[in-house]
Amino acid sequence: MSDSQNGELQRCGISVDVGTSQITVHVVRLPECEVESEVIVPNPQNRIGFDIISRVAYSIKNAANASELTQMVRRAVSNAILLALEDSGSPTPSVRDVVIVGNTVMHHLFHGLPVESLSEAPYTASQKNPVSTTAAAMGLELEKETPVYSPPIIQSFIGPDALMMLVTSGAIDTQDRMVAIDVGTNTEIAVCHEGQIWLASAASGPAFEGMSLQCGMPATEGAIESIRIGPDYRPEITVIGGARPRGICGSGAISTVAALLGTCLLDSKGSLNRQTHSMWVRREGSLVYYVVAPASQSATASPIYVSQVDLRMLQQSKAAIYAVLTLLLEKAELTPSHVERVFLTGAFGSGVDIKDAYRIGLLPEFTNATLQQMRGGAISGADAMLCSPAMRKTVESLSRSIRCIEMGGNPEFEERYVKALPYAGLED
Repeated sequence: MSDSQNGELQRCGISVDVGTSQITVHVVRLPECEVESEVIVPNPQNRIGFDIISRVAYSIKNAANASELTQMVRRAVSNAILLALEDSGSPTPSVRDVVIVGNTVMHHLFHGLPVESLSEAPYTASQKNPVSTTAAAMGLELEKETPVYSPPIIQSFIGPDALMMLVTSGAIDTQDRMVAIDVGTNTEIAVCHEGQIWLASAASGPAFEGMSLQCGMPATEGAIESIRIGPDYRPEITVIGGARPRGICGSGAISTVAALLGTCLLDSKGSLNRQTHSMWVRREGSLVYYVVAPASQSATASPIYVSQVDLRMLQQSKAAIYAVLTLLLEKAELTPSHVERVFLTGAFGSGVDIKDAYRIGLLPEFTNATLQQMRGGAISGADAMLCSPAMRKTVESLSRSIRCIEMGGNPEFEERYVKALPYAGLED
C-alpha cells in the first residue's frame, strides 16, 4: 500500500475471525472498505481438540491451561496479522482499528475470560458485553494503543460470529422470510420473519469441516469435494485444485453419503452393507468403510475412505442442524416452503451441494427460496464493522432484540433430533 499524495500513511483496518479450526485475517483499506489481503492459518488449539468442548474442558482444569490456550491463540492471531500486513505492503502504524469475532468459546479464550460457566447448564457466557481494548493488552504486535473491538455475545454459545453472519446476509434489515446458516463445529442458524430474528446454535461437531473424519481435511487443495458413484460402485471424484487427493473435506463427505444412498451400499439408518462384494467396500475386523480413492491414486499413498464411524458422526451432526432449523422455523410460524431466501456460509456451507444436503436430511427442502452461498460470512461482517462505526451501535442494539432459543436440555429439540437421525431418501 503506497503513501497518499500528502505523505500520510493510507489507513487500514484489521478484521479477524477466530474460528474453531481456522483463523482468518483481512487487511481492509479505509475508508474505501476494500479487502487488500487475506491470510488463513490453522487454529493452534486444534492440538488440544478439534471441538470447543474439548478446549473448555482443558481450560478449566487449571489456570496454566487457560493461560496456555489464550497465549496460543493470541500469538497465532498476531502472526497472521503481520503476514497479512506484509502481503498488502502495509506498515503496522497504518492500522487504525481491529475487529475480532468468533464463537463464544473462541471469544472468551482470546480475551482471557473464564469459560467455566460454559461447561455446564445453564451454559452462560461470563461476559456478553462488547469488548473494547488495545493491541498491547491483547498481545498483538501493532501500535500499542491501536483499538481492538469485539461485538457482543448474544447468548451462551451464540457469539459475535453469529451477529456478523446476520450483517453479511442482510438479515438485520430485511423483511424477507429468510434463513441464514453458518456451518461449522458450532453451527449458527437464524430464521427471519416480519423483522424478527430467531437464532440458535447447533453443536454440529467438526465432521463438516473434515477435521474429525478418519481421512478428513479442510476444504483446501487436494481435498475431495464431491463424489458420484458409477458402475460397480466405482467412485468418480472431484478434487479441489485438480491434483491427486490427500483427503476428504466436509462437502465431499456429504456428497459421498448422498451418492451411497442412491445405491444398496447404505441404508437410511446409516449402516453400510457388510454383505457387498466389491473392491470399494472393505472390511478390516469390525471396521467397514467405502473407498473413495485407492492408495494408488492418492497423494499420500494410502487409501482415502469414509468409514462406518464417519457415517455415524455425520449422522449426528446433520440431525442436530436439521432439528435446530426446523424448530426455529416452527417458532417463527414458517414452513420450509414459506422461506424466500437461504444464506449458507462457512467453509462447508459455502461448498456443499444443496441437493446433497436435501438428500441426506441435513436441510429441509426450500422449494421456493433463492440460495446464496458465501465462504466468509463472519469475517465479511467484521469488515463491515471496520468500515462503518455506526454499524457497531446497530449490531449492539440488535443483539438485545434477537429471540434466542436454547437447545441444551430442550425436549422439543431432543425429540426432533432423534427423528432426524435417519438419512433421508430411502424407505425401509
